[in-house]
Amino acid sequence: MAIAAAVLILIGLAVFMQVYQVKLSVPAGEHLSINLPDNSKVRLNAQSELTYKPLIWKFSRKIRFEGEAYFEVKPGKKFSVISAKGTTMVMGTSFNILSRGSNYLVTCITGKVKVVENRLKNEIILNPKEKAELNPDGTFNVQSNINVNQIISWLENNFGFTSVPLRRVFEEIERQYGIVIKYYSPNEYTYTGTFNRGSSLETTLEIVCRPFNLQFARKSEKVYEITEKN
Repeated sequence: MAIAAAVLILIGLAVFMQVYQVKLSVPAGEHLSINLPDNSKVRLNAQSELTYKPLIWKFSRKIRFEGEAYFEVKPGKKFSVISAKGTTMVMGTSFNILSRGSNYLVTCITGKVKVVENRLKNEIILNPKEKAELNPDGTFNVQSNINVNQIISWLENNFGFTSVPLRRVFEEIERQYGIVIKYYSPNEYTYTGTFNRGSSLETTLEIVCRPFNLQFARKSEKVYEITEKN
Protein backbone atom coordinates (compact mmCIF):
# COMPACT_ATOMS: atom_id res chain seq x y z
CA MET A 1 0.00 0.00 0.00
CA ALA A 2 2.87 2.34 0.78
CA ILE A 3 4.35 1.74 -2.68
CA ALA A 4 0.96 2.30 -4.31
CA ALA A 5 0.54 5.54 -2.35
CA ALA A 6 4.00 6.71 -3.41
CA VAL A 7 3.20 5.93 -7.06
CA LEU A 8 -0.04 7.88 -6.83
CA ILE A 9 1.79 10.82 -5.30
CA LEU A 10 4.37 10.76 -8.10
CA ILE A 11 1.65 10.58 -10.74
CA GLY A 12 -0.19 13.44 -9.11
CA LEU A 13 2.98 15.49 -8.95
CA ALA A 14 3.73 14.80 -12.63
CA VAL A 15 0.21 15.83 -13.62
CA PHE A 16 0.43 18.99 -11.53
CA MET A 17 3.74 19.94 -13.16
CA GLN A 18 2.17 19.47 -16.60
CA VAL A 19 -0.95 21.54 -15.95
CA TYR A 20 0.35 24.30 -13.66
CA GLN A 21 0.90 27.50 -15.61
CA VAL A 22 1.59 31.18 -15.11
CA LYS A 23 -0.56 33.65 -17.04
CA LEU A 24 0.37 37.31 -17.39
CA SER A 25 -1.98 39.90 -18.86
CA VAL A 26 -0.90 43.49 -19.52
CA PRO A 27 -3.79 45.98 -19.57
CA ALA A 28 -4.07 49.00 -21.80
CA GLY A 29 -1.85 51.85 -20.73
CA GLU A 30 0.87 49.62 -19.23
CA HIS A 31 4.04 47.75 -20.29
CA LEU A 32 5.66 44.84 -18.44
CA SER A 33 9.15 43.28 -18.37
CA ILE A 34 9.65 39.72 -17.07
CA ASN A 35 12.41 37.13 -16.69
CA LEU A 36 11.51 33.55 -17.57
CA PRO A 37 12.91 30.61 -15.51
CA ASP A 38 16.04 30.38 -17.71
CA ASN A 39 16.58 34.17 -17.51
CA SER A 40 15.29 34.74 -21.03
CA LYS A 41 13.72 38.19 -21.06
CA VAL A 42 10.36 39.34 -22.42
CA ARG A 43 9.10 42.90 -22.69
CA LEU A 44 5.35 43.02 -23.20
CA ASN A 45 3.49 45.85 -24.89
CA ALA A 46 0.08 47.03 -23.70
CA GLN A 47 -2.86 44.64 -24.16
CA SER A 48 -0.66 41.55 -24.42
CA GLU A 49 -1.03 38.13 -22.81
CA LEU A 50 1.55 35.43 -22.13
CA THR A 51 1.20 31.94 -20.61
CA TYR A 52 3.95 29.42 -19.75
CA LYS A 53 4.56 26.36 -17.55
CA PRO A 54 7.42 27.12 -15.11
CA LEU A 55 7.66 23.65 -13.51
CA ILE A 56 8.58 21.91 -16.79
CA TRP A 57 10.39 24.87 -18.36
CA LYS A 58 13.74 23.07 -18.19
CA PHE A 59 12.37 20.41 -20.52
CA SER A 60 9.90 22.38 -22.63
CA ARG A 61 10.36 26.08 -23.32
CA LYS A 62 6.94 26.87 -24.78
CA ILE A 63 4.91 30.06 -24.50
CA ARG A 64 1.40 30.90 -25.64
CA PHE A 65 1.22 34.53 -26.60
CA GLU A 66 -1.03 37.22 -28.10
CA GLY A 67 -0.27 40.92 -28.43
CA GLU A 68 3.17 42.40 -29.01
CA ALA A 69 6.43 41.54 -27.26
CA TYR A 70 10.20 41.67 -27.61
CA PHE A 71 12.07 38.47 -26.68
CA GLU A 72 15.72 37.95 -25.71
CA VAL A 73 16.16 34.17 -25.54
CA LYS A 74 18.98 32.41 -23.71
CA PRO A 75 20.67 29.60 -25.70
CA GLY A 76 19.39 26.14 -24.85
CA LYS A 77 16.59 23.80 -25.89
CA LYS A 78 14.14 24.90 -28.56
CA PHE A 79 12.13 27.96 -27.52
CA SER A 80 8.64 28.22 -29.06
CA VAL A 81 6.17 31.10 -29.01
CA ILE A 82 2.74 29.86 -30.08
CA SER A 83 0.16 32.40 -31.26
CA ALA A 84 -3.22 32.12 -32.95
CA LYS A 85 -1.83 32.49 -36.48
CA GLY A 86 1.71 31.18 -36.24
CA THR A 87 4.54 29.73 -34.17
CA THR A 88 8.03 31.19 -33.80
CA MET A 89 10.92 28.87 -32.85
CA VAL A 90 14.48 29.73 -31.84
CA MET A 91 17.47 28.41 -29.89
CA GLY A 92 18.96 31.68 -28.69
CA THR A 93 18.25 35.01 -30.30
CA SER A 94 16.21 38.21 -30.05
CA PHE A 95 13.06 38.99 -31.97
CA ASN A 96 9.80 40.94 -31.93
CA ILE A 97 6.34 39.42 -32.42
CA LEU A 98 3.10 41.24 -33.20
CA SER A 99 0.06 38.95 -33.00
CA ARG A 100 -3.19 40.87 -32.86
CA GLY A 101 -6.35 39.62 -34.54
CA SER A 102 -5.56 38.78 -38.17
CA ASN A 103 -2.13 40.46 -37.98
CA TYR A 104 0.96 38.30 -37.41
CA LEU A 105 4.38 39.88 -37.90
CA VAL A 106 7.77 38.54 -36.74
CA THR A 107 11.01 40.54 -36.89
CA CYS A 108 14.43 38.96 -36.30
CA ILE A 109 16.84 41.23 -34.44
CA THR A 110 19.77 38.85 -33.80
CA GLY A 111 20.41 35.16 -34.53
CA LYS A 112 17.91 33.19 -36.62
CA VAL A 113 14.17 32.70 -36.28
CA LYS A 114 11.95 29.97 -37.73
CA VAL A 115 8.35 31.00 -38.30
CA VAL A 116 5.59 28.47 -39.07
CA GLU A 117 2.03 29.26 -40.15
CA ASN A 118 -0.26 27.17 -37.94
CA ARG A 119 -2.89 26.06 -40.47
CA LEU A 120 -0.98 25.14 -43.66
CA LYS A 121 2.40 24.73 -41.92
CA ASN A 122 4.19 27.07 -44.34
CA GLU A 123 7.54 27.99 -42.81
CA ILE A 124 10.45 30.37 -43.33
CA ILE A 125 13.80 31.16 -41.71
CA LEU A 126 14.52 34.79 -40.83
CA ASN A 127 17.97 36.30 -40.45
CA PRO A 128 18.82 39.58 -38.67
CA LYS A 129 17.08 42.65 -40.12
CA GLU A 130 14.39 40.52 -41.76
CA LYS A 131 10.70 40.53 -40.99
CA ALA A 132 7.84 38.27 -42.10
CA GLU A 133 4.19 39.27 -42.24
CA LEU A 134 1.54 36.59 -42.64
CA ASN A 135 -0.73 36.97 -45.67
CA PRO A 136 -4.42 35.91 -45.63
CA ASP A 137 -3.59 32.89 -47.84
CA GLY A 138 -1.12 31.48 -45.29
CA THR A 139 2.04 32.59 -47.11
CA PHE A 140 4.60 35.06 -45.74
CA ASN A 141 5.66 38.42 -47.10
CA VAL A 142 9.36 38.73 -46.18
CA GLN A 143 11.32 41.99 -46.19
CA SER A 144 15.10 42.29 -45.74
CA ASN A 145 17.43 45.06 -44.57
CA ILE A 146 14.69 46.69 -42.55
CA ASN A 147 15.18 49.32 -39.86
CA VAL A 148 14.77 47.12 -36.80
CA ASN A 149 15.08 50.12 -34.50
CA GLN A 150 11.80 51.39 -35.92
CA ILE A 151 10.11 48.04 -35.29
CA ILE A 152 11.14 47.93 -31.63
CA SER A 153 10.89 51.67 -31.00
CA TRP A 154 7.89 50.90 -28.78
CA LEU A 155 10.40 49.67 -26.18
CA GLU A 156 11.39 53.34 -25.78
CA ASN A 157 7.73 54.44 -25.86
CA ASN A 158 8.01 55.71 -29.44
CA PHE A 159 5.37 54.65 -31.98
CA GLY A 160 5.98 55.26 -35.67
CA PHE A 161 3.64 54.80 -38.63
CA THR A 162 4.09 54.93 -42.40
CA SER A 163 0.95 55.26 -44.55
CA VAL A 164 -1.17 53.52 -41.92
CA PRO A 165 -4.99 53.93 -41.77
CA LEU A 166 -5.71 56.63 -39.23
CA ARG A 167 -8.11 54.37 -37.35
CA ARG A 168 -5.21 52.02 -36.55
CA VAL A 169 -3.25 54.94 -35.10
CA PHE A 170 -6.15 55.81 -32.83
CA GLU A 171 -6.36 52.13 -31.79
CA GLU A 172 -2.70 52.28 -30.72
CA ILE A 173 -3.34 55.50 -28.80
CA GLU A 174 -6.22 53.75 -27.03
CA ARG A 175 -3.92 50.85 -26.17
CA GLN A 176 -1.04 52.98 -24.88
CA TYR A 177 -3.09 55.46 -22.84
CA GLY A 178 -5.85 53.14 -21.61
CA ILE A 179 -8.70 55.18 -23.09
CA VAL A 180 -11.58 54.82 -25.57
CA ILE A 181 -11.67 56.95 -28.72
CA LYS A 182 -14.90 57.48 -30.63
CA TYR A 183 -13.83 58.52 -34.11
CA TYR A 184 -16.34 60.03 -36.52
CA SER A 185 -15.23 60.88 -40.04
CA PRO A 186 -16.48 59.93 -43.53
CA ASN A 187 -12.91 60.13 -44.86
CA GLU A 188 -10.38 57.27 -44.90
CA TYR A 189 -7.19 59.05 -43.94
CA THR A 190 -3.70 57.50 -43.82
CA TYR A 191 -1.12 58.68 -41.33
CA THR A 192 2.66 58.94 -41.43
CA GLY A 193 4.33 60.16 -38.27
CA THR A 194 5.16 59.31 -34.67
CA PHE A 195 4.00 59.84 -31.12
CA ASN A 196 5.68 59.26 -27.77
CA ARG A 197 3.85 57.60 -24.90
CA GLY A 198 5.68 59.90 -22.51
CA SER A 199 3.79 62.90 -23.89
CA SER A 200 0.44 63.86 -22.47
CA LEU A 201 -2.60 62.33 -24.13
CA GLU A 202 -3.80 65.74 -25.27
CA THR A 203 -0.43 66.49 -26.89
CA THR A 204 -0.50 63.16 -28.75
CA LEU A 205 -4.07 63.68 -29.96
CA GLU A 206 -3.20 67.17 -31.16
CA ILE A 207 -0.17 65.91 -33.11
CA VAL A 208 -2.18 63.18 -34.83
CA CYS A 209 -5.36 65.18 -35.48
CA ARG A 210 -3.85 68.44 -36.74
CA PRO A 211 -2.83 67.32 -40.28
CA PHE A 212 -6.39 66.16 -41.00
CA ASN A 213 -8.24 69.17 -39.59
CA LEU A 214 -9.74 67.00 -36.87
CA GLN A 215 -10.70 68.04 -33.35
CA PHE A 216 -10.98 66.06 -30.14
CA ALA A 217 -13.13 66.51 -27.06
CA ARG A 218 -13.09 64.76 -23.71
CA LYS A 219 -16.49 63.21 -23.01
CA SER A 220 -15.63 61.47 -19.73
CA GLU A 221 -12.55 60.42 -17.75
CA LYS A 222 -11.61 57.67 -20.22
CA VAL A 223 -13.59 58.57 -23.36
CA TYR A 224 -12.59 60.99 -26.12
CA GLU A 225 -14.49 61.95 -29.25
CA ILE A 226 -12.77 62.92 -32.51
CA THR A 227 -14.66 64.69 -35.29
CA GLU A 228 -14.06 66.83 -38.36
CA LYS A 229 -13.76 70.57 -37.72
CA ASN A 230 -16.54 72.68 -39.16
